[in-house]
This record gives sequence, C-alpha cells and structure tokens, in this order.
Amino acid sequence: MQNILLNLQKKQNKTHGALSEITKDVFLSGIGAITAENLQAAKITHVINMAVELNEFVYPITDLYVHKFSLRDSVDEDIYTKLDQCVRLVDEIQKDGGRILVHCVAGVSRSATVCIAYLVNTQGMSLKDAHQHVLQCRDVVFPNKGFWSALIRYEESVRGVNSVEMRPYISGMDPDVYFLSWVRPRILNGWFDELCAFWFMNTLVLIAQICGIIVFDNTPIV
Repeated sequence: MQNILLNLQKKQNKTHGALSEITKDVFLSGIGAITAENLQAAKITHVINMAVELNEFVYPITDLYVHKFSLRDSVDEDIYTKLDQCVRLVDEIQKDGGRILVHCVAGVSRSATVCIAYLVNTQGMSLKDAHQHVLQCRDVVFPNKGFWSALIRYEESVRGVNSVEMRPYISGMDPDVYFLSWVRPRILNGWFDELCAFWFMNTLVLIAQICGIIVFDNTPIV
C-alpha cells in the first residue's frame, strides 16, 4: 500500500492542464483545467459539477448547461443514490449529441466515481476494467473508500456480479484492484501475518520470563 500511495503522490505532481477524455463525448477534470480554451477545444456543451464547494463557481463560458450534484469528498457521503441519476444524465446528453465534462475540485474522487459508474452501466465494462480505463485516461483518479463501496454496490445492481472486493489491509478496507500487481498479497488480511508473529514472539518472551522466575527466584514465601 505504501508503494501505491507514493506512486500516487508522484503522479499527482504532474500537470493536468487539459481535460481527460474518457470517451469521445465524456471528459473528466478538476477545477484547474476548466478554462475557456479547454472547454472550446473539447467542444463541451454540458457540465456536471459534483462538488459542493463549487456551487457558486462561475464558468468561463456562459452558454454551458450546468448540472450540479452537491457532494462532499467524504467516506460517509451517500454517492450511491446519485450514481444512477448521474449516469442516465450523461448517457442522455451524449445520445442527444452533447459533449460532457464531469468535474469536482481535483478530478480525483467524486467525478472519477461517476465516470467509472458510467462505463460500467453503458459500456458493458466490469468495475475493474472501468477503473483501469479511467486511470489510464487520468492517472490521478483515486475514489475514496466510501465511493468504492458505492461502486461495488452499483456494479452488482447493474451486472449482477462483482469484479472488485473491499478487503482488509494494514491501511484498513481497500479495493483489491490496488493490489493486483502483488504476486501474493500477504494473505487477504494483509496485517494478519505480522500480527500473529508479534503476539507469538511476545508470548514466548513472557513464558521464558515466568519460567526464569520459577527456577531462579529463591525468595522465601512468607
């Protein structure tokens, strides 16, 4: 997990000035990429704003259709109940010939979650493949753990199966897609080997100390 987070931090240092193209009509970005030049270059007609912090944001182009879903980037935010509405909106817009930008503050968690759900629902992708596709398009995407749980529920509701699981690791519950590159993920409970070794060694030390007291302590019992 530490290596993954370090790699993520390195990737986040890259400059992402342009909008990230998810499909030919659907784009993903953070607030920093929303310029008149970028919007015009991508021929954006509609914007889906996922960030509650940006409710009052003024877009540099006035003829955009703006749809707002005021969500926090928090593990306890209920994004699941909004996913189907967002996905249907994106699908309807592109079928009508529109081009859509989905964004939040950083283009990492909230808006990325919507784009992943869109691919699962409309493009026939598994959640694992949809995440991989969006990650290739924008290499800083990193939905929070609550959003991952929502995506897993969403895939099951759409496809009837799950391609991603939340599993316990040292850092807590994480989606198993973050560990697919491991040859052997240190048991499904990534912390279990270390915990057993810790308690085993400490138990041995305690037993040795007790035996030492019994054998070598000649203090008379009063």
